[in-house]
Amino acid sequence: MADLRDVVGAILRDVTEARGQADLAVRDLVSSYAKDPILRAFTIPRTEIRDLKIDLKVAVRSVDDSPDDRARKEQRVRDVVRSSIASLPFPIDPRTEQVIIKTGLQSASAESVEKELTSSAKSEATRASEETKMDVYRDLIVVEERKDQDVRLVAFTTDIQLTPKKFTTIRDARSHADTVSKLRAGQTLTPQQQKQAEARMKEERAQIQTRLTSEFVQPIKQISEALAAKLAAIAAQPSEKRMVIDVVAEDLKDIPQHMISTVTISLDVNNILPQEEA
Repeated sequence: MADLRDVVGAILRDVTEARGQADLAVRDLVSSYAKDPILRAFTIPRTEIRDLKIDLKVAVRSVDDSPDDRARKEQRVRDVVRSSIASLPFPIDPRTEQVIIKTGLQSASAESVEKELTSSAKSEATRASEETKMDVYRDLIVVEERKDQDVRLVAFTTDIQLTPKKFTTIRDARSHADTVSKLRAGQTLTPQQQKQAEARMKEERAQIQTRLTSEFVQPIKQISEALAAKLAAIAAQPSEKRMVIDVVAEDLKDIPQHMISTVTISLDVNNILPQEEA
């Protein structure tokens, strides 16, 4: 598809070449008239291309930001989105980030951003709960939500009463379990106790998921509103527009007439050509 700049450039090149050919023709006429005794009596004709007007039929396909402006806008949106989601208490997967960036390049509302972030928060809470390390030690469950930071003991039988306490390592948690366990060293769990342990771990994961979902979702509304405002400010900034048009006659045949416009090119060469001396 021809670019309008290419078409105008070709026209200007042709006009320039035509002017040059006209000047060469005048030079040849001067020589011929000077040599001919009859022609010498006549005025030498001067061929000039002065003012030129060209009407070019075009069809405007679309109007969009120029490539440079679009690239700058995309980078600003990307930076704003990444800085905003960095303040969330959970990691955002690349897919969600790209969805928000793509939405931000169009017309992102606080509701649409909040919806994406909330969905991601729930998914991350589910993933974190499923990946939480849980091991049965004696007649207790050692739960490690964050390595070397958040380790605790959970009882799955009613005969053990635990005071809420957090440990920094699994080793410390097991050492404390040794002091409160009802099992003797080397004694194994009964089938009933094993079922109780499995049920308690399932319950614990559900509680972790619920708690993390609440923690993750809590700041989303405020962050979404702030992010949407920043994206709206970027969208409101003026940009250089560029038209995508068709200029090939064959391509214009199948286009409705109301979509076709006329571009008028006027070339005024007055005061450009050498002036004749008085």
